[in-house]
Amino acid sequence: NAVVPTHVIEHCLAHPTYCFTFVHDALTFRKVKVSVSTVSFTIKRHSESGVHSHRKTSDRPKEITESKDKRLTGQQLQVQLNSGHRKQVLVSTVKRRLQATGLTGQIAARKPLLRRQNKTKRLASVMKRCHRTTEDWKKVLWTDESKLEIFGSSLRIFICCRVGEKMAVCLQSVIASLPIWGCH
Repeated sequence: NAVVPTHVIEHCLAHPTYCFTFVHDALTFRKVKVSVSTVSFTIKRHSESGVHSHRKTSDRPKEITESKDKRLTGQQLQVQLNSGHRKQVLVSTVKRRLQATGLTGQIAARKPLLRRQNKTKRLASVMKRCHRTTEDWKKVLWTDESKLEIFGSSLRIFICCRVGEKMAVCLQSVIASLPIWGCH
């Protein structure tokens, strides 16, 4: 849609006779790069509402919000697009259109929740042991701890984002841990 420049509308409203000749002068429209119907529609809208900008759209809530749409899969988008329509859309069509607009599937980053207190304790522990020799490290009994999730899952979560877009980190707390002892 072409938008008529403000100074053209103000001049047309101030000089109605000029406006009439302006509407019928094709050369002037070519200079401004708008069609005759665009100017006449804009003038009509300005006389009705007092402004020449586009009308405000309805405040109906969106079907898909920005926070939800990044986690929708191609199949979920297909179901939403096909609901209530005669012509059905394939999943492959949805995926091709998403890729054409620059959206790609990524795996959401999952990192454990570290507070400032955890970080300072870890740093203090490392600084205390940084001067040990190889012989000192040979005397250490090594243990391991494995994470066990009772609720939720550790499955990968796929999100849709633009190429080069950095996503916020998904914070994940550890539900329980199981100590495993062994000697080497």
